Amino acid sequence: MLIFLGVWIWNDFIDPLIIPGPSQGTTITTGIYRSIGRYQADLGSLFALMFLATLPVLIFYLALQKQFVKGRTGGATKG
Repeated sequence: MLIFLGVWIWNDFIDPLIIPGPSQGTTITTGIYRSIGRYQADLGSLFALMFLATLPVLIFYLALQKQFVKGRTGGATKG
C-alpha cells in the first residue's frame, strides 16, 4: 500500500500545476517542468534536478530492498 500510494503522490503532476497556481509552491515534478523554457532549456541543471528528484526514492528503495524482494516472492514458493 505504501509503494502504490508513494508512486501515486510522486507522479501527481496535473493537480499541482493547475490548482494552486505559481505563488503557492509546487511538487518536484512540476518544478522540473517549470524550469524548462519555451524555446530553451539548461540541460545541465535540468538533469541535476531530475537526479535530485529521484534520489529520495532510490535511497528509500535501497534501504528497504530486502522487504520489497521478500514481499514480491512471498507467494511464489511453497512452504
